[in-house]
Amino acid sequence: MSYMNLESFSRHHGVQVQQILPMLRLSGDEVVVLGGSVVQGHGTRNSDFDVFALVDDSKVNDVVAGFRNHHDKRANDILTLGTTTVDFQVMSLQSLADVFRDVSAIDFEDPNQSLSFDRVSPHYDNETINEVVHRLRTGIPLQNASTYDELFALLDFDRYCRWQVRYHANIGDNVYEDIVGVLDVGDHWTAALLAHDLLIYGGMILCFLGGRSIDRKKWTLMTLHDCPPQLAPLHARLQDLIRADKTDTANIRACLQLFNDIAEHDTLIKDW
Repeated sequence: MSYMNLESFSRHHGVQVQQILPMLRLSGDEVVVLGGSVVQGHGTRNSDFDVFALVDDSKVNDVVAGFRNHHDKRANDILTLGTTTVDFQVMSLQSLADVFRDVSAIDFEDPNQSLSFDRVSPHYDNETINEVVHRLRTGIPLQNASTYDELFALLDFDRYCRWQVRYHANIGDNVYEDIVGVLDVGDHWTAALLAHDLLIYGGMILCFLGGRSIDRKKWTLMTLHDCPPQLAPLHARLQDLIRADKTDTANIRACLQLFNDIAEHDTLIKDW
C-alpha cells in the first residue's frame, strides 16, 4: 500500500491546510491542532483531516453550538473539503491539563491510584484521552502554538504510558477471569466476545510498552516495526488471533495464553 503524507494527501484532494481554520468559525482564542494518520505520514486517499480545538471550560458548548449552527449540523461534526473531509472535535483545555497534572501526581505504589481511571479523568473516557494525547504528540498546531506548547509540557509521557499499561493490565486481568468462568460452564459464545476484548487490552499494553499513544479504534493497525523488538513475537501472535475465528475454543484459549504471556513482563508492567 502506498501511504500519503500531509503534502501528497492535500495535493491528491486539491486542498490546502490553510482552508481548514476559516471553516471552523472560531474566535481565534482556541488551540487548534491538526493530527491523524495523514500528519504522521501513513494516511491513504480515504483518510481525512482530524482537527481538534481546545477551549476554556465555559466555552465548550458555545463553540460546538456555533459550529453546528453555522454548518447546519445536528450532531455530525464532519465537513467536506474538496474531495475529502474534516473531522472536528472540541475539548476543554483545563480538563485535559488537569488529566496531565493528575497523572504526574499518581503514586504508583498505591493501587487505588494507579489502577483507577475515573479518579484521574472524570470528564472524558479513556479512549478519548488516548486519542487526544496521540494527536498532541504527533499533530501540528494550526492556532495558538504557544498555548499548545504549554499544555504539551504538562504531559509526562513516560508516566502516562506507565499508567495506561497498569490500567489495561488490571482490566485485562478481570476479563481473563470472566473468560475462564464462562468457559467452565460451556458458554463459548460469551467467551468469544470477551476474548475479543482481551485482545484489545493486550494490544493496548503492547502499544504503551512501545512508548506509543494510540486510540483504541486504530491499535490493530500497528505494524511490527512499531513494536519493541522483545515484544514483536507477542504482537505477531496478537495479529494472528485478530484474524482467527474467536468462537473456536482453541483460539479462545490462545487469547488467554497470549494475554498471560504479555502480562508476564512483570518488569515492564507491574514494576514499571
